[in-house]
Amino acid sequence: MSDLDWGAGPPSDDAGRATACSLGVADDDAGPGRTVSVLLVDDQRAFVESIAIVIDAQPDLECVGATTTAASGVAEAALLQPDVVIMDVRLPDFDGIEATTKIVSRHPDTRVVILTGRPDATALARAATAGATAFMMKSSSIEEILDAVRQPASRRLQIDPDALTSLLVDHPVPPGFCELTQRELEVLGQLAEGHQPKQIARHFGITLTTCRGYIKSIFQKLGAHSALEAVILAHRHGLIDLDG
Repeated sequence: MSDLDWGAGPPSDDAGRATACSLGVADDDAGPGRTVSVLLVDDQRAFVESIAIVIDAQPDLECVGATTTAASGVAEAALLQPDVVIMDVRLPDFDGIEATTKIVSRHPDTRVVILTGRPDATALARAATAGATAFMMKSSSIEEILDAVRQPASRRLQIDPDALTSLLVDHPVPPGFCELTQRELEVLGQLAEGHQPKQIARHFGITLTTCRGYIKSIFQKLGAHSALEAVILAHRHGLIDLDG
């Protein structure tokens, strides 16, 4: 699925407001168990209409609304209380990751699937910090997007393999890029495995303050703002191996 430029937003009562997404699927088609409600936040009509049809065709999913701006997405998430929000990164007013932060902070039970056409390490790191459930490409298959929608809440961010591949391609080392010390590489390896500073400090038998000093140095040398971004940048420049 690719980005489609079609101009105006989907039909709505007012600009940016959510519209109902039920597109003719009978209620008795729903399977047993609880139906997962989904809110779409995207300003691309073709994408919204196609994914709404597919969602409503699933026995366990229901599209409860669609809206075209980040601000209206935050408002409709509060009003509709959906189980999942499918959120585009690029929106007319402010970006979807900022909207995700607002939604998750106010409604921690709502899961947010971030969609992007152009993945970058900073956006991925911000999505993780914002509390998103998944970080997906808009070119992902519909099955992959539905899998992300169905994914239960987790502390780990689900990352589209294509997005990760795009982020991890080799690039020339930027000016001023410094090599890490052996201990910093070891700490970075622990970060790559998802360990927290307290765990890393215990692992190496060092104080938490010392461990945080190593992490700060790693961030400065790599030009990173989070552990996730540091790991991605380190792999990109061949400092660590994430295979497997």
